[in-house]
Amino acid sequence: MVVTRILYAAALLLLLGGCRKNSSQREPSCRIAGEWELSRVYGGWQEEVEYSRGNGNSFAFTANRYEEYTAHQLVGSGSFDLVKDTVYFVGERDPLVYNVVDKIVLRPDGGIPQYHNLLIGDSTLIFDYGSALYDGRERVYTRRVDFFTSPQ
Repeated sequence: MVVTRILYAAALLLLLGGCRKNSSQREPSCRIAGEWELSRVYGGWQEEVEYSRGNGNSFAFTANRYEEYTAHQLVGSGSFDLVKDTVYFVGERDPLVYNVVDKIVLRPDGGIPQYHNLLIGDSTLIFDYGSALYDGRERVYTRRVDFFTSPQ
């Protein structure tokens, strides 16, 4: 586990070295690089849930790989792609009403790809951004800032 963290930190430093542009000019893969911890879940038919720091529910991203943790335990890993997608609003009278969004395609090692709309900010990452009430919940992750992942 310690060796994995050291290798991850070294890869992250190399990636961040290539991502030193202004945050609005960075490629999405550079903007998502780092560790993100679940801080809030809302939407759907259930109440909003706030999570405290250090809860162990997180994602770690490098240039093209991810690791997912639940309660500090690795529960998934694999590659990912960031793509643009067009979302049309159902029920609109004008068929030209749409929004272009970032989408992440998680490709778990040995698993089925998972698709999520994504909103990437400097310190916030929102999975399933813009989901309809009946589609489920949005998950808000906060960038973990430490020695290895401090923003440039």
